[in-house]
Amino acid sequence: MSENGNSAGDGEDRREPPGAPQRPQTSAGGGGPVGSKRRLTLIALAGAVLVVIIGAVLWGRGGQPPGPDPIIYQEGHNPFLESTGAACIGMPLGDGAVVYCVDSSGALQGSFDAIRSAVARSLATLSTGQGFGLVIWSEGSPRVLPVTNNTVASRTAAGDLLDEAQPSGSTNATTGIRAGLELEPETLCIIATKGPQGIDVDQVCQQAQGAGVLVRCLAVRDEAPGLAKLAERTGGSYQLVYPEDLKDWLRESQ
Repeated sequence: MSENGNSAGDGEDRREPPGAPQRPQTSAGGGGPVGSKRRLTLIALAGAVLVVIIGAVLWGRGGQPPGPDPIIYQEGHNPFLESTGAACIGMPLGDGAVVYCVDSSGALQGSFDAIRSAVARSLATLSTGQGFGLVIWSEGSPRVLPVTNNTVASRTAAGDLLDEAQPSGSTNATTGIRAGLELEPETLCIIATKGPQGIDVDQVCQQAQGAGVLVRCLAVRDEAPGLAKLAERTGGSYQLVYPEDLKDWLRESQ
């Protein structure tokens, strides 16, 4: 007992004996080992989340495949031979529902047979049961094959619709493309020419973005600023294809 009545241990300066290991000091704010570990864990989790977000952005929306490797369109290459999986003239289409939007205006009179063959080849790359639809437009009302499962019968129906189309007149691209979007595909594959000059890019982009549709654009014969802008603004891809090259690629890949 001490003189003030407290036990000998009360109020004493408790010091470790010489040579004893020092205990870690912690602060009220958790600055010791436990707090540091928590901070490191949070930093690691934040980094992992950031990597996932960046990867998703680079990969594309909804797990859709990135655009084609531009090299497959260069001289000495053939997109029909070098692309893999579901594709249209080298454009990857993914494994979800695809709608082909095909321009049949008079400007494509010399190229439409090759376009028919290219779409038929593309249908053959779809997986069994994968959904697809078809919209063919020129200046009148578009002709539409609603989305259906990929079967021999549905591919035949698409081929018949393409065979019935005879390129003529001007192009009503906005109506045709919007008809394709109304079929609610995951991927919209547009094959068109001359811009098309009449496309209302703002209107079509708003509809495509609102539905989360990936847009793949193939301009045949002439550069298509409207399609290029549409692909850029919707996170899709755009490629100019010359009719002579398309015909050569089809012939070489038979």
